[in-house]
Amino acid sequence: MIDDWKVLVNDPGIDLVDIATPNAFHYQVAKAALEAGKNVYCEKPLPISAEESKELAELAAKKGVINYVSFNNTQNPANSYVRELVQSVNYDNL
Repeated sequence: MIDDWKVLVNDPGIDLVDIATPNAFHYQVAKAALEAGKNVYCEKPLPISAEESKELAELAAKKGVINYVSFNNTQNPANSYVRELVQSVNYDNL
C-alpha cells in the first residue's frame, strides 16, 4: 500500500488524480498533480483563495490538462426538485 500521495502524483502510470483530502490540502495536492501533467478531479473547493484558483487554472491550461472541481451535492433537496421538474416536462409540446 502506498501511503504518500506524492508517489502517486508522480507515477507515470497515473493520468488522473482524484483529490478527496481535507480542504486545506486541496491546493497543495492539485498543484503538484498539475505540475506533473496529471488531470485533476477535486471535491469543492479547489483551493481556499481565488488567487490560488486562478493559479491552478492557468497551470492546467499551460500543461494542457483538465482541472475539474466537483460540486457533489446530489442529496440536496433543491436538486431533487429540479430533477422532478425536468422529468415532468412534456418535450413533445415544446
